[in-house]
Amino acid sequence: MEYYDSGTCLSEFYANEEKFYAKEQINIVEIFNIKEKRKWMEFFMKNYSGGKIELNEKMFGVNCRFFVAKKNDSSLGYIRITDKTKAYEKYCKQEVWCASDAFVKKTYRNQGILYELINYVIKNCKVKVLRAETERLDRYSYYYQSLGFTDSFQIINSSLSIAVQADFAEISNKRNSDFS
Repeated sequence: MEYYDSGTCLSEFYANEEKFYAKEQINIVEIFNIKEKRKWMEFFMKNYSGGKIELNEKMFGVNCRFFVAKKNDSSLGYIRITDKTKAYEKYCKQEVWCASDAFVKKTYRNQGILYELINYVIKNCKVKVLRAETERLDRYSYYYQSLGFTDSFQIINSSLSIAVQADFAEISNKRNSDFS
């Protein structure tokens, strides 16, 4: 099944099939400073292995929120979520957020940091969908399923897909069928 999406952002999610949880407690904090948000997006863009990404002001607007994982005084990684409520308003009466980008510093990868970030935004920010490269979603399907993303849809004319939380799959299917 294919999926239409008007978003402009791409996703980079790192996973290791043996380690889903951080060994030590991390703190996740929302950041509001535009300079810090830009720093994280630049980290992401420099390390992104997919298609070329252009920074645009929508990535830092009111419809996007940034969260950083920290341990002691170190920043480990971030996740950006985007508000997709308008895209789903015809199908449901709830807020819908999408995990759009994520980046974990190389030193901290494969330690469960990404898992903690995604889990945090699912539990605290009404994240129901996640955008990632189709190949990555397929390759690490067990990982995303462990986070509750049971269905996925390819974005037409893109190497990206949308993964959907199990409790949101029926709503997403209705929306997707309107585009078919």
